Amino acid sequence: MEVNGTTKKMPLTESPFIHKFEFGGDKGYWTGNHMIVQVEDCIDCLRIYQYDFVFLFDHSSGHAKKRVGGLSVSAMNKGFGGEKMRSTLIEKKQGYLGPFHCITNPNMVQVGEEQQLVFPAEGDVTPEDGPFHLSAVQKELSMVDKMVDLPPEKNCEKEKTKKELVEALMDTDHGRNAGRITLMKTTVRELRKIASNLGMATTRTVTQRFIPGWAGKGKGLLQVLWERGWIDDTKTSQYKKVVIDDAGFPVKEFSLEMMLDNCVDFANETTQLEYICKSLGAEALITTKYHAEYAGEGIEYSWGAAKAMYRRYPLASKKGKEKFVDLVLKCTSREVLTTEMIRKFSRRARSYMLSYKALEIVGEEGREEGTGHKVDILFDITHKQIENMQKIIKSHRAALDFDRGFIASALKLAKNLDLKKEIEIGPQKKKRGRKRRHQQNM
Repeated sequence: MEVNGTTKKMPLTESPFIHKFEFGGDKGYWTGNHMIVQVEDCIDCLRIYQYDFVFLFDHSSGHAKKRVGGLSVSAMNKGFGGEKMRSTLIEKKQGYLGPFHCITNPNMVQVGEEQQLVFPAEGDVTPEDGPFHLSAVQKELSMVDKMVDLPPEKNCEKEKTKKELVEALMDTDHGRNAGRITLMKTTVRELRKIASNLGMATTRTVTQRFIPGWAGKGKGLLQVLWERGWIDDTKTSQYKKVVIDDAGFPVKEFSLEMMLDNCVDFANETTQLEYICKSLGAEALITTKYHAEYAGEGIEYSWGAAKAMYRRYPLASKKGKEKFVDLVLKCTSREVLTTEMIRKFSRRARSYMLSYKALEIVGEEGREEGTGHKVDILFDITHKQIENMQKIIKSHRAALDFDRGFIASALKLAKNLDLKKEIEIGPQKKKRGRKRRHQQNM
């Protein structure tokens, strides 16, 4: 919906495996939603083959976009409110239910039941369904949303929000001609300027205060954890989203986010990308964080080769949008990224996969027999190496940065690619040659 403006599938007019995207301005930017739509189109094309498909993605924020309505601790408030999330099944006691869980308490969730993470909506709710820490009177008084009149001395003028300005402008010819989508993409400052020019007020007088009710709202961290038996009723006031001790460490028994994040269902919640792939009969694997070199069986090397090729061309061949686009398409074409080169990059990526698998096996075999404890394996790493490693993992690992030599050699060894013939000598290189000959004559 966010990509194409509709939930209906768009007709495929070209291969979905390569998507040309002009970002910025009205076009927007490539997001996790675009990635999901592209993967879905690719899976549709691959259905003709009777294979199990696994897609490798690097550990980027776009690929880690959470599932719509998915379980997310960061999207929850301490009390009611926050994002509305799907219900979740309590599969067993361990990893789900806490030490204060009471099997005879009808307001607590039991093993085998689905826990609703949203309070019942108005019309289907009674005061008894409200937050556990409120009294019966408080539950009834705070059940539904309401507006409360403010005393005259507390009335004030406030700037209209972007949504309010758009709604007001949509009643004018200017708004109807521009359209709601265009207005929503306009800055608040520009909207206020447009409204002022049309003689419309950009402020409003606040005479009432909105007080939200809990009916139909997300239950919040405190309520969800209490229903699972993780909250001590006698110490309710001590719980916060995160509690830090004097040494600066979080206190697990009173940090709501930490407790819920450690519950099995929240800890194992899949991303939207993983969920979509699974629902379509495929599998999505997110590679190790900071190590994108083996995502997509060497796609980072392909990007590195294309970038290296692009950088070899003189500036004159990149000036102007038309020349720029033509050069980008040329550097990413099969003339440069040949089948032989792609297979070489894939072998390189698989060598990293084998290395990580070997480390995993060593970690498992490093447990002392009969104790279950891991044996510490010490490596002789210098302070300089540690510092360099720290700098690398702080940024996205581009293959052209850490494996430049390998990519350059792949370009040189390409059978059908004559670099000297392909790339002209730029004017800057000629100028340096003239300067060197002048120095020799002196």
